[in-house]
Amino acid sequence: MKQLESKVASFLTSSNYNSARLVKLQNALIELLEFLDPKYIRFPKDKRSKIA
Repeated sequence: MKQLESKVASFLTSSNYNSARLVKLQNALIELLEFLDPKYIRFPKDKRSKIA
């Protein structure tokens, strides 16, 4: 997970990115977590906020 975080962070600081696409991806991942872990057992609720 840390490797993914690092790559996303470096991508966001570059001048060549499509933020709308990353927002859609992040929102889809949050929805997947809601489907796979509806009772917040593995991923706490406070760590699941969607970005705008």
